[in-house]
Amino acid sequence: GEHVLLTTRERFGVTLLATPRRDRIVALLTSSAGMSSVGASFDGPARRAFAALLDRASVVGSDEVGLEAIGPDGEPISLGPAVLAALLEELTERSPGCLDRFLLTDARGAALSLDSRELRAGGRVFDLTAPLEWRAFVFQEALGQAVAVYQGTWVRQGTSEIFLVCLLPAMTPSLDGLGASPGPLDRGALRDLRLMQGAPESPPPAEQRVAIDRLLMVPIRSALDKAPRPAAQTHRARA
Repeated sequence: GEHVLLTTRERFGVTLLATPRRDRIVALLTSSAGMSSVGASFDGPARRAFAALLDRASVVGSDEVGLEAIGPDGEPISLGPAVLAALLEELTERSPGCLDRFLLTDARGAALSLDSRELRAGGRVFDLTAPLEWRAFVFQEALGQAVAVYQGTWVRQGTSEIFLVCLLPAMTPSLDGLGASPGPLDRGALRDLRLMQGAPESPPPAEQRVAIDRLLMVPIRSALDKAPRPAAQTHRARA
């Protein structure tokens, strides 16, 4: 049977994710109906031909961890580079801001969304055009006999404060490890890899946590990194 990837009659978002070498890209398609994805692999000539598209993608995972594009029926959906590029061009024509947007709900049913102007999470709204504070961190918690390692992003603006959390991937690429790989990483990839790094901290208060999909962590941090900072906090993850 047929499965609908996305309904373009309502608001939707397209989040582009890539491996550090940008040899694989996945487009997360989000709307009120949920999330699905399509992907494509890019060899050397394709990377050059579609460089502008690949540069829009946030780098996640590592070269060893392939990005799987999963459709609504749970099956992988892989396209050719030109077909994926044509699809994204069509979606961008229908909704010019879609590449800067995702639209989801969290486990509690609250809006979890991002666009070029605001982040909504846990019932709070953060204005990305006004000064805000944020930091990346990691923490551990016991789960029965095991210990789970999480990554988190703390955000505060005015009286609104939140901790976005997800499990830390088993293989988070290190800048040192990737430095030995063939071929240089571009500035955007280096910036995104820095955005993945976080210092160990104590677990945040459970009532202030919002669980998110780990693939969304870098796009969210990238948006926060572009937002203005209070005068006292000026660190940015620049490559």
